[in-house]
Amino acid sequence: AHIEAGLRSYDMKMPEEINRIATDHLSTYLFSPTQKQKDILLKENISEQKIFITGNTIVDAVLRVKNDFQDQSENILKKYDLEKNNFILFTTHRPSNVDNKDNIEQILKGILEVKNISGKKVLFPIHPRTKNNIEKFGLTELLSDFEVIEPVGFIENVFLEDNAYLIATDSGGIQEEACILQKKTLILRENTERPETLEVGGAVLVGNDFQKIINGFESLKNKNINWFNPFGDGKSAEKIFSYISK
Repeated sequence: AHIEAGLRSYDMKMPEEINRIATDHLSTYLFSPTQKQKDILLKENISEQKIFITGNTIVDAVLRVKNDFQDQSENILKKYDLEKNNFILFTTHRPSNVDNKDNIEQILKGILEVKNISGKKVLFPIHPRTKNNIEKFGLTELLSDFEVIEPVGFIENVFLEDNAYLIATDSGGIQEEACILQKKTLILRENTERPETLEVGGAVLVGNDFQKIINGFESLKNKNINWFNPFGDGKSAEKIFSYISK
């Protein structure tokens, strides 16, 4: 069985894309988050009898954290000396962004410019690969204006997202979580396998280009968004279990 079946970025340079396609075509059960992914699978000649629209389990996880651990939210903000809706949460880890000196430099400088325009501090849970490459490329000085911390666990990350003014990320999962939590997002990629986040209107693709990052922020900062969650009702795991157990 494959949960998140049918996601496609159509970027074959991404190892995840190859894995997604192979897994979909090998699976007996394919659990798609939305009708969009089901349609993709049907176009790839996968039998409709194998495909089930269940929503995405990330909704289940985010809602559970919000419901069961809400008392931790204030402590997490205190831990990092943050105020609600007064900081930018920034993450980047993809090889296409962090393995190239020009790309990571453009991203860091772009996010710093967003910091200057917005007047918000930037919290940067830094991935080991990202940290090592920034050091290797001689860009460590740029980190002095970020609030750099070690990577955080899922519960902390959800509450950091939920309390952020803005999110900037190249993570696919965080894109979805930001949409569920109704947070404006700069997607540091040229494409996404989660186009629903763009259709909602709260996220923009900015790649790793300094000016696109600035333009993306300017397009979002005063935008009124009619938020909705396209990824399910928080009962995806129940639906998946019901299909498998029949």
